[in-house]
Amino acid sequence: MRPIALTSSPRKITPKPSPVTSYQDDLNRLMKQIEKRAYELFEWRGRENGHDREDWFKAEQEFVKPVALEITEKENTLWIRAEVPGFKAEELEVAFEPQKLTILGFHEQGVAKAGENTSPMESSIRQILRTVSLPAAVIPEKATAVLKDGVLQIAAEKAGQPKEVAAKAA
Repeated sequence: MRPIALTSSPRKITPKPSPVTSYQDDLNRLMKQIEKRAYELFEWRGRENGHDREDWFKAEQEFVKPVALEITEKENTLWIRAEVPGFKAEELEVAFEPQKLTILGFHEQGVAKAGENTSPMESSIRQILRTVSLPAAVIPEKATAVLKDGVLQIAAEKAGQPKEVAAKAA
């Protein structure tokens, strides 16, 4: 996976080095966070049984927000538009594999400090994760990303199509 930095103005973006953690590690960490949050909701409600699914879905909803995507192809470029309201550029990571795009975002708001006694409803941690297969392979080094008014706009140049070569008899 090749992450690219985000900017608030259009410019050519150079890829960051590959992250040490893998996609599976990120997913495992997210599941642990959801599990912990569901348990916090269970405790906050007084450890009342019978709401397991409700707690899990609420925790999931708090951590993983769906990202609406629109992908269009124009000539040699893929244009990707993703809605990420409430996120800043430094809270987002965009990564390309040849024919896959991953958008990962992490946003904390009003998180309680150590020693504070607040209800789980007063703090908010939002995380987005969206992986999508692209209709064509792209060149990650030539991708650009711009975040403006909660909309992430990504332009990625398509990789050259393999040329067909006719076989000749010897």
